[in-house]
Amino acid sequence: MSRPQPPTNSAKHTDNNLDFIRLLAALAVLISHSYPLYANPAEPLALLTGSITLGTFAVYIFFIVSGFLVAQSWNRDPDPVRFSIRRALRLLPGLYVFLFISTVFVGPLLTELPLSEYFSAARVSGYVWQLGIFWLQGYLPGVYEHNVFPIYFNGSLWSIRIEVACYIVALVLGIVGVLSSKAATTAFALVAFVAYYYATYFVSGTHGFLNMEMKQSLDVAAYFYAGSMLFHWWPKLPKLHGAYALATLIAILTLGGSRLQPVLHLALPFLILSIAFHPVKILSFAASRGDFSYGIYVYSFPVQQTVMHFFGHGISFAAFITLSLIGTMACAFLSWHVVERPALQLKPTRRNSRRPADDRILYPLYAKNEHLTLPQFKSPGGEGP
Repeated sequence: MSRPQPPTNSAKHTDNNLDFIRLLAALAVLISHSYPLYANPAEPLALLTGSITLGTFAVYIFFIVSGFLVAQSWNRDPDPVRFSIRRALRLLPGLYVFLFISTVFVGPLLTELPLSEYFSAARVSGYVWQLGIFWLQGYLPGVYEHNVFPIYFNGSLWSIRIEVACYIVALVLGIVGVLSSKAATTAFALVAFVAYYYATYFVSGTHGFLNMEMKQSLDVAAYFYAGSMLFHWWPKLPKLHGAYALATLIAILTLGGSRLQPVLHLALPFLILSIAFHPVKILSFAASRGDFSYGIYVYSFPVQQTVMHFFGHGISFAAFITLSLIGTMACAFLSWHVVERPALQLKPTRRNSRRPADDRILYPLYAKNEHLTLPQFKSPGGEGP
């Protein structure tokens, strides 16, 4: 099977809009969660589409670009050990520092239980070791029990276990040669697409995978492998210009009911990557101080729950979002500079090479892309690097 040739040059983050897209998507999750956490049912995108929330749409975007960059990462340096270490370094340090802080500091401060009972509860150890990987336990004993959206400490981390599963499958696909072949990667993406629709219409909701309905797991996984497929096809696909991209987005968002999901699966991956790789220089500010999107995603839900814990409906909806955003950005800033960036400096490089191996150790979109390049990609202004 033929393998795409790795790019020989590096592109800076100003050559694409990925930093801005992942930052925007992370903020979209925060905005989307604000509605149920404040008991406001009028979630904007759900009203428009009739089914999909802004947060769900953002997760789809995360998985599309993650799949694209994971395929690129493997094809640049197809070493299973280095591939796995990079993914672990990007995902786990930030996650487990968050789990430690929330369990040892935040939980004891906010729990309604005596501290001895809090720390002896089985749910504390379960939260630390299970949350966000392959079991879901998004609560801590006695915390947020009287909030509008009670008990749940962090409802955002459900997607991490699917991301980890996608990484594992991608690693296997890389080892057997699928991820290096355009035809094989395309075939696998189609299999994922068909599997989702089979699970949706023919599998009972009681059949679970990764502790959730099978169709929910396969839904976001299909976007991941669509992104991997487009890594191979992108050089041969026509570029979407801004007006066409906008028209496509409007068409997607105005389709509701049973037609929406098929349209999204077919059109959204191409739309998002088209927007990502039509660089707008003014948007390069998104990475000028660091990559805060992972921190926003991880910390936003508990920050919002904490704001509601102290203020409840004593503040307006706008004030709730503002305070949540300020607190979340502070946590994301510290997470990036104290935990995530130092961890990424430990990433392994390709042996006997002056050029570092691809450093996108990815949670959905949560990585720096300073070395991102696209084979044969041409920017709107002319030849790309």
